[in-house]
Amino acid sequence: MHIVIDNKKTCAVFLYAVFFFLSVGIPVSFASETGASCNAAECRLRGGLPNFYGKIARGKNLKIAYFGGSITNQSGWRVLSLKYFKDKFPKSNFDGINAAIGGTNSFLGAFRLKHDVLEKNPDLVFVEFAVNDSSSGRTNIIRAMEGIVRQIWKHNPKTDICFVYTFTEKDLADRQAGRMSRSQAAMEEVADRYGIPSVDMCLEVARLEKEGKLAMKTDFGPLENVAGKVLDVKSDVLVGADGKIPFSKDGVHPYPNTGHVIYTRALVRSLEKIEVQGGVESPHSMGAPMDTKCLENTEIISPDMLSLSGGKKIPLNDSFARPFNGRLPHSYAYIFSPGETIEFKFRGGTAALYVVLGYCGGSLDVEIDGKERRIFCYDAYAGFLRVGVLGLVSGGNESDLHSVKIKVSADDCDKYSVLKPNYKKHFERNRELYKSKYLVLGALLLSGRLEN
Repeated sequence: MHIVIDNKKTCAVFLYAVFFFLSVGIPVSFASETGASCNAAECRLRGGLPNFYGKIARGKNLKIAYFGGSITNQSGWRVLSLKYFKDKFPKSNFDGINAAIGGTNSFLGAFRLKHDVLEKNPDLVFVEFAVNDSSSGRTNIIRAMEGIVRQIWKHNPKTDICFVYTFTEKDLADRQAGRMSRSQAAMEEVADRYGIPSVDMCLEVARLEKEGKLAMKTDFGPLENVAGKVLDVKSDVLVGADGKIPFSKDGVHPYPNTGHVIYTRALVRSLEKIEVQGGVESPHSMGAPMDTKCLENTEIISPDMLSLSGGKKIPLNDSFARPFNGRLPHSYAYIFSPGETIEFKFRGGTAALYVVLGYCGGSLDVEIDGKERRIFCYDAYAGFLRVGVLGLVSGGNESDLHSVKIKVSADDCDKYSVLKPNYKKHFERNRELYKSKYLVLGALLLSGRLEN
C-alpha cells in the first residue's frame, strides 16, 4: 500500500521504509473481568466481510461509515483507508460517511446510530469506541456495542461490520506487557458472539515505542481538545532530534502524517487478510441477545414531546446549538434558563439528555422517582462547545415506570475549578462567557416509551 500525505511522496516513502520490515502484530494475552483469558492479535478474522468484498467483486458502488470518537473524526486513518479502497478497487466508487464525534462513547453511539449512520445505508461500518469507553464498565459496554450491532443488522442484515481499536499513552505499558484494555476486552466478547472481525491498530505502535523507534507523546506542547480541527495538527518532522517517530502531540490523537499512517498500515494488513478469507454474500443472523438489556431499541425524542415550563426553540445554526448541526433528526434545539423546567414520565430501562457541554452550561437539579441529585452541563473541556450526554436512568427493566423532573439551577457554577489548565487561561480571558447557566438540549435519549 502506498499512501501519499499532503502530496509529499517522500513522507510516504520514508514511512514505508520504516514500517515494511515489521511483522504483523504480536499475539498477547489479557484477563477479562470474567476471568477468561484470550490472545490478542492485530487482526481477528471471524466471519470476515463477505458482503462488502462480494459487492466489490461485482463492481458495485459502496458506502463506508466511520463510527467513533475524535481519533476517527481526525483526518487520519479514516481518510487514508478510504483512499486505499479507492486506489485498490478503481472499478467501484466509494463514499465515506464521517459519523464520528469527539469525546463521545458507544452509549451515545447506540442512540445516534440510526440518524448518523443507518439512514445513509452503508455497506460497511467501522466501529471505534474503545478509548472513549475506557471509563465504562463491561456490562454497559456490551449493552451498547451489542445494541449497535443488532440495530445495524435489523436495518440491513447484509451490512458488514468491523470493530477497530485505538489507544492512548496510559494504555501503552499494559499493551507492551500483553494486556488488552478492559473496554476492548468487552467489545471482543460482542465480536466473538456475532462473528465480527476486529483490528487492533495499536500493537505496532506499542512495539515501535518499546524498541525506541517511536515517541508516543512529543514535547511540542499540550493538546487538550477532544474534538475539532485542531486535532489535525501535523508533526513538523517525521523523525525527531532523538531519532524517534513522533506519534502524537497529546498521547491520544495521532499526527495524521505519522501516527495515523501506522494505524492505517495495520488496518490495511488486516483488510488484506480478511479479503483473502473470502466468504459467501448472505444476510447476517443474530439469534437471541447476549444481554436482554442491550440498547437495541432506542429513540431520539424531540424536546417538543416533553412537558416544558419555559425554554426557547433555537435553530441549529445558533451559536449555542451549532454542535448539534447535522446530528439531530429535527432542525432545532432548546435553550433553558435558570428556573425553567422539563418533566416527563417513561416506561423503560434507559434515559439520558443529549446536550451541549461547555462554557455556556449550568447545573441541573434532577428529581427521578422522588430522588434528587445535581448534574452539570460543563466539564474539564468547557473551553469550547461540544455535544455530550447526561445520564438519568440506566440498566432498568422495560416495564419500569419512571417520573423525571429537571430544573435549571440559578446557583452560581464553579466552572474554573474543573477546567483543564489550558482552559483556565481561556476562562481568565473570557470570564463573561462562563457566566451563562444554560441547558442547551437537543433531545431525550430513550430506550423505552414516553407515558402520558
